[in-house]
Amino acid sequence: MKVFLSFVLAVFITSGVSQSRAQQAPPNPEPDSRYKVDILEVVGHPDDDIEVVQN
Repeated sequence: MKVFLSFVLAVFITSGVSQSRAQQAPPNPEPDSRYKVDILEVVGHPDDDIEVVQN
């Protein structure tokens, strides 16, 4: 009985190792040019001497 359990355990261990090596993530695709955006953001710094007056 111990031999049978040892054999079953060995089969599970080796099958788990072989499956983990076989599964690999696909490579990352190149960036899609349709989603490229050029953005320029201009903001004031808190130390700037700018005063905004609303009428």
